[in-house]
Amino acid sequence: MRCPHCNIENPTASNFCMSCGQGLKGVVKNETSRLREEIKEIKQAIRALEKEKKKLADCTAELDQKLTAQTNITTRLSDEKTELERVLKNTQKQPKHSIVPWVVVAVLLMFLVTFGIKSCKSSAQNQNLKNQVTAIEDKLKPLQTEHDFTQQTYKAIVDKAYFYDDNFNRKDAYLYYGNEVITIRIKGNFGYSIYTNNKGVTLSGWLRLSDLRIIEVK
Repeated sequence: MRCPHCNIENPTASNFCMSCGQGLKGVVKNETSRLREEIKEIKQAIRALEKEKKKLADCTAELDQKLTAQTNITTRLSDEKTELERVLKNTQKQPKHSIVPWVVVAVLLMFLVTFGIKSCKSSAQNQNLKNQVTAIEDKLKPLQTEHDFTQQTYKAIVDKAYFYDDNFNRKDAYLYYGNEVITIRIKGNFGYSIYTNNKGVTLSGWLRLSDLRIIEVK
């Protein structure tokens, strides 16, 4: 504690200055008051910092929640985009049949039959003509069992209608009874279908037509 008269440093508990003998009680009281005020201000500053720290923690937690939600949305949109691109790619790979092959084959059949009636004079020639017609009919079968058509809406009529891949191997995914799907292509007893549930998840693949019933024609 410094003496205000001679500016000499004295022990804290001194009542009088060691140098000039002046009383130090008033100095001790003033110094104590000053220290108490400083302590009070420090405590107030600490409380203010703790409030700011809590606000910062709350803001950080809120930002983390928003970031997690945004990440989930981004992931879901990316998955849906990938699935749609895959469906579009598979759809584009399917062969499209026009009316031209049918016309060509029909004309060829008519020519063969007409030519056969007029020129066939023996049973061997007749058999050869029949063989040619049979070969042409065999080429027509794929065109009759696989075709494009306008979208149709079907409903599952069995407890579990399983999806099949492009090689017609059964997948784990399936529809429940009453689920509605959009079928965009028919191949034999299968229809390539797309189903989206109420959570936005999209499934696609081949379904057995015997497991479905048409409910709408567009």
